[in-house]
Amino acid sequence: MTLRVCVVDDSDIAAQRIARILESDDDVRVIKRFASVDELRAWGDLDTASVVVLDVWMPGASGLGAIREIAARVPVVVVSDVAEGSDVALEAVAQGAVAFVSKRELGTEPGETRLRAIVRDAATQSIARELPVLVIAGSTGAPRALERLVPGLRDVPAAIVVVQHLPLGGEVGFARWIAGLGLPARPARHGDALASGRALIAPAGRHLVIENGVVRLVAGAIGELHVPSADRALASAASLGRRVVALVLSGMGRDGARGIALALEGSATCLALSPDECAAPSMPRHALDVSPRVRAVRLDTIVTDVREALRRRR
Repeated sequence: MTLRVCVVDDSDIAAQRIARILESDDDVRVIKRFASVDELRAWGDLDTASVVVLDVWMPGASGLGAIREIAARVPVVVVSDVAEGSDVALEAVAQGAVAFVSKRELGTEPGETRLRAIVRDAATQSIARELPVLVIAGSTGAPRALERLVPGLRDVPAAIVVVQHLPLGGEVGFARWIAGLGLPARPARHGDALASGRALIAPAGRHLVIENGVVRLVAGAIGELHVPSADRALASAASLGRRVVALVLSGMGRDGARGIALALEGSATCLALSPDECAAPSMPRHALDVSPRVRAVRLDTIVTDVREALRRRR
């Protein structure tokens, strides 16, 4: 797959240099160069780009001030003259840039290799924005349904996130168990891009949230009952809109219900395992009580129901 990059830099020499570095990767093509943010804004095809490589010091509108606006549509990598770790570099990332690279690095092979790798990773995020996303929430009794469901997800083109209430450190063995059912799985790491063909398991003791197609791990507050929380994961996934399929399995308490309500507002498809098939029916019952739009599924049809819901999200 060809990765389509736009370069925004008022220096023609710098823009040509960046294009040369990136296009030394056979999978990358620089499709447009712009001398200012205003020129980029006037272009009508931004959504066709995989990544925007952006300077911050240019005539007209500030590149720094435009990051959040651009990143809402396409991943942004900032390449500028200032040093990494500077206030400008930190602010660029805070505004939503995937990464910051100093132009001072681009005269070295390690620096150029790093830029290519960062742009490729950012493009992966862009591709991930089109994937259906399955968020599975469960607690006590959920493994029974997962044992039935997971083997049926091996060939599904979707990103899969599992939020299971586990003891500290339990995500390692749980991921190994999921992988043993035929679906590659591992504990989620901060900065993981959503990708097809694997399940990311929320680690115990950290909230998993999704921002711009990327997993963020957030510390829980003192006294929180569930960390990770299905509510937090589902609420963050709501920003992905209709691409999301949410599934609440067996578990005690009401974790997931508030997240389901927010996911529905974002046009997600929301499912819950029928409470009469759950060892602990509270979580799916509260999810079903949120709205008649939350549909109950049964163990004997759970694979078909989830696969069909994901197919409709594509």
